[in-house]
Amino acid sequence: MDNLPPHNLDAEEIVLSAILHDNNTLPLVMTMLEPEDFYYPMHKLIFTSIVNVYRKNQVVDFTTIWFEIVGNNNQDGIKNKLSTILARSFYQYRIDVCCQKIKEDFVKRKYLAVLHEKIKDVYDPEADIGSILQETAEISLELSGKLRSGNTSGLRIVGEVLPEAISFLEELNQDGQDTITCSTGLYDYDKLTGGLLKGNIVIFAGRAGSGKTTATLEFLTNAARMGKSVALFSLEMSDIQVVLKMLARLNIEINPKTQIHASQLFRSKGLSNIGDMGWLASSSEALSELNFWIDPFSNPDVSYIRNKLTELASSKKMPDVVAIDYVGIMKSSNKHLNRAIELDGIMKELRILAKDFNIALIAVAQLNRGIESRQDKKPQIQDLRESGGLENEAAVVTIIHNPRSYNPESDKILELHVLKNRYGPTGVVTVGFEPEYGRLLNLA
Repeated sequence: MDNLPPHNLDAEEIVLSAILHDNNTLPLVMTMLEPEDFYYPMHKLIFTSIVNVYRKNQVVDFTTIWFEIVGNNNQDGIKNKLSTILARSFYQYRIDVCCQKIKEDFVKRKYLAVLHEKIKDVYDPEADIGSILQETAEISLELSGKLRSGNTSGLRIVGEVLPEAISFLEELNQDGQDTITCSTGLYDYDKLTGGLLKGNIVIFAGRAGSGKTTATLEFLTNAARMGKSVALFSLEMSDIQVVLKMLARLNIEINPKTQIHASQLFRSKGLSNIGDMGWLASSSEALSELNFWIDPFSNPDVSYIRNKLTELASSKKMPDVVAIDYVGIMKSSNKHLNRAIELDGIMKELRILAKDFNIALIAVAQLNRGIESRQDKKPQIQDLRESGGLENEAAVVTIIHNPRSYNPESDKILELHVLKNRYGPTGVVTVGFEPEYGRLLNLA
């Protein structure tokens, strides 16, 4: 039985041979591999020397590599190894596949090392099993990222990135389900913002009672009804309360004659005038078909959300859209920071989370009270509570303005003020608002 860690001598020699015979292969290899990915120390040394020579704008060949290594006083056996590598045939092999194999074996070795270390921790009677599981999950996700993206550090010339950009555009415009963006179901808002773009954060903010939670549920429900998988981490409501609001939202479309208000589902005998619960069957059926995950989490930190998303990813149930209601209650593991710095760190972690999992992340936020002291109640981006981190990390910042909060005679509408849009214009979108049913409506 071979007890050596996972490795592949052939793949490593083939890649090095391809570079020495054809320097044009080196940019591809450098985007996929780093020296530490090689298992054999001499291969690691040779690849390090290749990179050093390449960065000196010199031709990479036997001579330049030899003098690079000799200059560093590492000569033992190097001539024989370089001769062996040069003698390898590589033409019948796909270099990218060989690079991927080397990367996979590296990740396996790293994971084995982590598991061995965590096994020691498990046997420690004073160890916290929750921390062990969390650390293992975080490391697993980090290694998974290395496996997906390879070595993406460093500068890349435009011509190298161009094929990936074209592929992105082709995916945006292909027939069938959109895998890049998620529609909110609100046509004018989607037209202005492009919808919810994966890998980015959308801030959805408003004053207390302005309708931001209702609007968030509208976004999530519409995305789920269009075939997307969504998840809501709710600090504001229990999972039962969320489902009850969704039942009221769906029922007004499916059984409009019953006109059940959301408030009726939250109080004793609220349905006494309805007569029976027949409306519930069709609404429940429509709701049960949605890929909609709810977590009324009581541990409001980013690591908890990361762990839960890792669980979904491992079971191939990764959501397309994730919402957090709301970020102002979230905590950081660093207890010594003031709140503004703490929230800035949380938002940075969430932005990394959105990129790592390739999700559209909706972060619900509160406005500060400064808006109440102004004569003009229209929101401004500085109205975001502790706005620095929220504004900096978000691709889109949308603030809800509910005119009826200041004038009960106003129309039942919400104004969605898009005050930051990294990929397009800003502006105001007006939608209908029926708080009694917990829904927003397209006006056009």
